[in-house]
Amino acid sequence: MAVVLNNARMLSYQCLIALLYCSLSLLTLEFASFEHGHTIIWPAAGLALAVFIRFGIHYALGVFAGALVANLMINYPLWTSITIAAGDTLAPVLAVFLLKALPFSSHLYRLNDYLSLVFAAGLTAILSMLIGGNSYIALYPALSLGDNSLLMNWWMSDVLGIVLITPLLLLYTPAALFKVVTKQSVEALFLIAFSILIALIVLMGSDFGLTTALKSSYLLSIPLVWSILRFGQVMTALIVFEYTVIGVWGLTEQQGFFVGQDSQANLILFWTYFMVMALISLAISYIVNERNILYQTVNDSQASNYIFNAQDLRFEFVNNATLEALGVPFSDALKLSPVDLKPLYDEGQFRDLLAPLSNKEKLALSFETVIQSVNGVYPAEVHIQSIHHMSRDCYFASVIDISERLAKEQQLRLGNQVCELSPQAIMITNKDNLIIRVNGAFSDITGYQADEVLGLHPDILNSDRYNQLFYAEFWSRLQDDKLWKGEVYSGRKDGGVYLQSLTIKLLHDEQGKIEYYIAMFTDITKERQQKLHFKQLAEFDNLTNLPNRILLQQSFQSTLALAKRHNKPLAVLFIDLNNFKPINDTHGHAMGDVVLQHAANQMKACIRDSDTASRIGGDEFCILLNEIDDLAICQVMVEKLKAAIAEPIIEGEITVQVTASIGMANYPEHGDTLEALLNYADLSMYKDKEKMKQV
Repeated sequence: MAVVLNNARMLSYQCLIALLYCSLSLLTLEFASFEHGHTIIWPAAGLALAVFIRFGIHYALGVFAGALVANLMINYPLWTSITIAAGDTLAPVLAVFLLKALPFSSHLYRLNDYLSLVFAAGLTAILSMLIGGNSYIALYPALSLGDNSLLMNWWMSDVLGIVLITPLLLLYTPAALFKVVTKQSVEALFLIAFSILIALIVLMGSDFGLTTALKSSYLLSIPLVWSILRFGQVMTALIVFEYTVIGVWGLTEQQGFFVGQDSQANLILFWTYFMVMALISLAISYIVNERNILYQTVNDSQASNYIFNAQDLRFEFVNNATLEALGVPFSDALKLSPVDLKPLYDEGQFRDLLAPLSNKEKLALSFETVIQSVNGVYPAEVHIQSIHHMSRDCYFASVIDISERLAKEQQLRLGNQVCELSPQAIMITNKDNLIIRVNGAFSDITGYQADEVLGLHPDILNSDRYNQLFYAEFWSRLQDDKLWKGEVYSGRKDGGVYLQSLTIKLLHDEQGKIEYYIAMFTDITKERQQKLHFKQLAEFDNLTNLPNRILLQQSFQSTLALAKRHNKPLAVLFIDLNNFKPINDTHGHAMGDVVLQHAANQMKACIRDSDTASRIGGDEFCILLNEIDDLAICQVMVEKLKAAIAEPIIEGEITVQVTASIGMANYPEHGDTLEALLNYADLSMYKDKEKMKQV
């Protein structure tokens, strides 16, 4: 019974494939055929190859049946129909066998896969050309097109069909579609709509009220770049297919980018254009994709790092250490899987080991095994974690040779390797405070090797940032507290100074006397610089270096508390530059930046150190005045600011001038929050602006 069901299922699938192949063939001949009934693109060839790659060549019967029926329905003789159908079937079958000898995965996730597919398509399409093309010529020997041109068009149509259709069908798996729909559906739909619009304008010559200058073919690259950067090869293949369909539509309607007087030249131009577009755009997409993966992997790491596919376990990337261990070139390594490294697992056991990762029960796995290399078997510690890129799941594995570590573990029992296992720099001094031990991190940070510092006093690391009194207090406090933690600037061997996070612990013997000083530290210079940099970016305007709204709010809170404590008012001045936009439009944004910087400098020059000037918008500024004894002083400040900002600005041969409209609000009269005072000052500023227009 099960055999009957399997046979019935297989027959239904064969019929379905035959129906799809026949329908696609007739559809192509109906809407994409040109002179003498031939076409420059044959999508059915791409469908056949995709079916064979994804489901197996045992579906060749369905492809042959579909091709045969299609040929008979367009009134080809039986023998001609059979030979053409045979060529259409044998070519993708041969391509599948050729791909098995190449570094190729049916998931089509790597550039190697895509290039192998293109190579196989170009080579095996010759078989279809020789069988089908010559059968067609034998049927119509008097074609004016010429045998060679017809055979070339036959080959070109198969190749273009495979290059466009096969990647599309292999890449668009249900999992890939689900991830796009759930994560980037709105953006994907917008991209598709935008690409169709661009294609209609460029390839069909559609007129949407745009000038000829906006119909350049370079516009087609915009959606392609978008898809490459945001979606990878999955969406890129779809965009190229859209372009091709609209390009074919333009050819059949005799309008658009590829229409000229010579029809054969038009077809060659069409084929060349879309072949180059498909190859370049998808190749770039794969390159971007692979570099994103390589970004997660340290290629020069001493550990063997590699990425393998979650479905077929085949390597997608291996680093240099892995290649050295395998003793094979990169192209051969891509045909292997982790099981080929001969760990203590077969493929089934290895998949069981990965189950917690595939089931999302764990984020990472660690285990010890043995690895086979060209130099023999060695013990290794393996760390595997799940990674996701574009539309697929992979695993990243790091294999660490632990032969040396295992040997050192014997010494660890004596405590000799404690320092080396620490990620921090460690320095141990004896009771006389002379260095007796340092680790590798110490040498990396300070530049001193162990043999250069052993027996010396730690003051060789002192920087010139502190005087002797500081160090005297430092050691005195350490003696009292037995432990010291803090941050100090220390010196390197090359004379450089760095900031270290330092911990010093005193160890005593059984009599309570000092026996050792253990210092542990890390270089936090970059961390502190980044923290200060991020603080600068978060709190200050990048152009004018004035505080932004965030820092203004903080200043206002402290200023308000001071005003309440001293029972004095504070004032907020809202400043808007007049005639700034004409300067920007006439002289460019660079001159506009000069104007903004000029205004900022003038404001800082006019106010006190205790006041705060900030940039809160494009050409909008705010000044916070505190410790005001008389609000009349604010009006004096307003006039002073207007006069300073109105001074001519000379930049090279350009002289410009701006004025300022200024509104004022004060606490407590107009509110006790920054937002309330800014709103009132904003309204006051517009009144000032209207008043200035009337003068």
